[in-house]
Formats: sequence, C-alpha cells, structure tokens
Amino acid sequence: MYVKIEVSDSGCGMDEKTRERIFEPYFTTKKLGEGTGLGLAVVHGIVESHEGAVNVYSEPGVGTSFHVYLPVFEGEAVPGETQNRIQYNMKGKERILFVDDEKIITDIAYDALSRYGYRINVFHRSTDALEEFQRAPSEYDLIITDMTMPDMSGLDLAEKIRELCPDMPIILCSGYNMFANLKKTRDMRLEFIAKPIIMSEMIRAIRLIFEEGNNDR
Repeated sequence: MYVKIEVSDSGCGMDEKTRERIFEPYFTTKKLGEGTGLGLAVVHGIVESHEGAVNVYSEPGVGTSFHVYLPVFEGEAVPGETQNRIQYNMKGKERILFVDDEKIITDIAYDALSRYGYRINVFHRSTDALEEFQRAPSEYDLIITDMTMPDMSGLDLAEKIRELCPDMPIILCSGYNMFANLKKTRDMRLEFIAKPIIMSEMIRAIRLIFEEGNNDR
C-alpha cells in the first residue's frame, strides 16, 4: 500500500529528452548561475531511499505533473524518547574538512553537520583544502571531498592527504557510482557516498567511521 502525493503545474512542460534527464545530478535547463540541477535529484534520492518512486508526466505547452509514491508504514510508532536517543547517537564532536566546488552543497553540509555537533571547515577549491590540511593535519579527524573538481580531483586530494596521514578517514562523494568500484579507491580504503548527497545517510556514515575507529583502538 502506498501514499500518493501529486504536484502539478500549468507551465511550459517538457519534451521527452528533457524528461529523461530531469533526475540526473546537476542537469538543469536554467541559465548558468540560476540553478544547480540538484533539487529533483535530491527528491528522487530521498524517495528511493524510503523504497518509494517518482513518476513524471509532461507535455510541451500543457504542463507537468509529478506523482510521488511512498509506502505506508504498518509497524508501531517509535516513541519520542527512542527518536531522541537515535538522534543523539548520531551526534559527535569530531573535526571535519569538507571540500566541494558547489557552494550550495557546502552550505547544506555545514548547516547539517554543525547541528549534530561536528566542527566543520569547508572549502570550494581542492588546492586550498590541501594547503589547509598541510598547515595543520592534526586539527582534522575526517576528510569529505567531492570527486570531480577543477583544480585537483578528490582522488588526487585523498592521495596527497594520505601521504601526510596514512590513517586519515576519507569519504569520497560522486554522482558516478563507478568510482565506488575503482580498484584504487578500494586499495586506499576510501569510503564512498553517491551524489546527490542525502545528509541523513552521510551523518550515519560519519558516525559509523568514528565508532569503528574507536572499536579498533
């Protein structure tokens, strides 16, 4: 059983080629600087993570209609005390260096991770992030970096950081799942999170990294 949410407009609509790409990360029909192409990709990721689906119906000159299907929860409600405990267990005090050339992503990450108690320093250029880490490597407990950046790729940045700190945990983020299967990422023991980033999943991944690190010690 599913709950259906419908959102419709009477705008210009979309042709078939546009419809096929609307859920791709960074795809946008807006002019440069007017859109990130992340909105629908994030919605699609969130709905799928809850085992739901999104269908779109659109024709040029007619308008667009989105149908969101979410499974009905049939179990018992989680008591508020348990919810608070789960949320508390996701909190931390660790120091994170976050790198992404998209400002909207660093803004979202900063707000979300700060709310959970993490101390986060964001950079939009991988070269600037590397200089900061070289200046004070002991000030960071985790690196989170985008894969595709103009100055230096996230993988190259990870390699240079590991030269300085071989045990530094690193999360690599990419809209292309193939990077998760690269032999190089496995050999370097890099964690992988697919874009568009769902912050709740990232926070769980961060907590898991630190908990496993504590267990190892």
